[in-house]
Amino acid sequence: MSQVMFATRLPESKRRYIQYKAMHTGKQQQELMAEIIDFYQQHDSEFMQLFASLSAPTDTTSSDKEISDDA
Repeated sequence: MSQVMFATRLPESKRRYIQYKAMHTGKQQQELMAEIIDFYQQHDSEFMQLFASLSAPTDTTSSDKEISDDA
């Protein structure tokens, strides 16, 4: 899985929590953030159903072929 930069503003106390948790567990902050988001997604079944349909791959090759056939 490729990784992308994700920057956001959050309260200082939450940033410190991530920093201290990373030091305490020996994990990297990005690893902790991925675990936090994974945990949230596991408990957000209502939106995850919608997300699955939104992020499903689409078949653009057939529509691209139709456009080129019409030209």
